[in-house]
Amino acid sequence: MMMRIQAIAKLLIAAFAASLWIAPASANTKEFWVNNKTNETVKVCFSARKLSFEGLRCWIIGKGSSRVVPLDQQDFEPSVAVSVFRPALFDKLICRENRVIITGVAGFHINGKSSNKSCVDAAYPKQRDDRVDVRSWKKDDQVLVKIGRVGYWHPATIESVKGGSSYKVRFAKGDRYDVDASVISGDYIRAGTRISGNWLGKGVWYPGVIASRDGDNVKINYDDGDKETTTLSKIRVAFGDLPKEPAKYTMRVCNNIDERVFFAISFALSSDNVRTEGWWNMNPNSCITVDMSKRWKLAGLPEGQSAATYIYGETVGIFGGAIKKTWEGEDAMAAFCVNKNKRFYFKNQHYRTNTTVLAACKGPAKERVRMSDVRLPRNGTQMRFNFDGR
Repeated sequence: MMMRIQAIAKLLIAAFAASLWIAPASANTKEFWVNNKTNETVKVCFSARKLSFEGLRCWIIGKGSSRVVPLDQQDFEPSVAVSVFRPALFDKLICRENRVIITGVAGFHINGKSSNKSCVDAAYPKQRDDRVDVRSWKKDDQVLVKIGRVGYWHPATIESVKGGSSYKVRFAKGDRYDVDASVISGDYIRAGTRISGNWLGKGVWYPGVIASRDGDNVKINYDDGDKETTTLSKIRVAFGDLPKEPAKYTMRVCNNIDERVFFAISFALSSDNVRTEGWWNMNPNSCITVDMSKRWKLAGLPEGQSAATYIYGETVGIFGGAIKKTWEGEDAMAAFCVNKNKRFYFKNQHYRTNTTVLAACKGPAKERVRMSDVRLPRNGTQMRFNFDGR
């Protein structure tokens, strides 16, 4: 019942927010944060002067929440009239400040009706560093870009490289901006990332956590218990919640003998689904590095997730392969199908239960081999396996 009441309340608030008239932004628009310090949801309206509709801008702000709002300085400076309402079918005025200085201000605290505080306090900027380490980006990279001086980070795409550290980015709704690399971070949004979601696309943002991601589609578990499936264009990330780049796992494979070695790898996509790929061809006494994070991601694992990994190797041998060296594991549960023809790349899918592999190798061109388990490293991100003399 409580969750149903919360959902209805959110729908009403979203409806109010959607019905507000908001003037289009101009070149003089500046963003301010507004912090609702009251114990209830409020509707905050800015106008050029007392009891005036000139330049009227209104926003719904949840209890204890903040949001970034754009105001046209040309309409308002040096001061603005701020009215605070309790949103309803007929809004009820809580308090009003007729002259709040806006010049040089970073944002506003909404205190509500209080005996020892003004209805609205202007806040001046503090020294803060919402910039990230500068790195290079290329066309079509998926990124997060900060909007405004104290704004949130929104998903975008690198549209072009302008030169130096400047890039043109494109947001989901088609807006394009030239931005510096210091306000661009990688789009590493994945399960577990804290975000704010534009619930139902109505303009009201609520905190939550990404439950899962599939391309541009995300599922959100909101802090108040609601759930929503939406798109990246309707989420934003605070600076302190920017997701870090996931670890990139590699596997260093070395052939330490005087013969050519072919090897195949398997990795578990789930407890009952295993992918086997091959063949990699190694010259005598050489090493290669396989990007396992890339292999896992291409196979369908969420970015940043690792998988149990296995490896099998053999030489060409003599008498048509009747006599050859092999590197097999000892666990019969890690026995998977490989293609006999080593001239072509292959991918095999295996489905199993806890006791048996359900799908047998199909066709005479495949054989089942036991593979060796390659452990994830305790430190670092590189796995290792050596084909030594036997």
